[in-house]
Amino acid sequence: MRGSLRGSGASSVTAGAGSSAGSADGEPALVDVASVYRRAVVIAAASAVVAAVVGVVAGTVLFGVGALGGVALGALNNRTFQARSKRMLAKGGVKKGPVASSVLARLAAVTALAFYLIYAVPALGWGLLAGVAFFQMSLMGSAIGSLLRNRANW
Repeated sequence: MRGSLRGSGASSVTAGAGSSAGSADGEPALVDVASVYRRAVVIAAASAVVAAVVGVVAGTVLFGVGALGGVALGALNNRTFQARSKRMLAKGGVKKGPVASSVLARLAAVTALAFYLIYAVPALGWGLLAGVAFFQMSLMGSAIGSLLRNRANW
């Protein structure tokens, strides 16, 4: 099945039939989701720590604190999505409705928090928004890099 999630807990995304390397059912693994997530967390966390240090040096400590919080929120949001998807796969399949509503609720909560903080404590709010955005960019960059490294399995 092309583009399906396979394996226990959807730990890899597979490409389709034709190769015996990558997954238990003979489909090649395009992306190891766990390593993509770990790499994104490490990159984003290290960058947030640098932002916090630069914030202290530049006199905007709250921006750095917000960036650290934003990276943590982004990582938590992604981890929650993965755990929910894993539970749904174990129950027999992922249904779009519950996944979409859960993602939308978390996105709305993070956005509301960021906008409130931008209004109440601007440096902290902008830092939070920057941290979440940077985590998402790190996650996408990590996934794209993993796909490009494994392009022979396409």
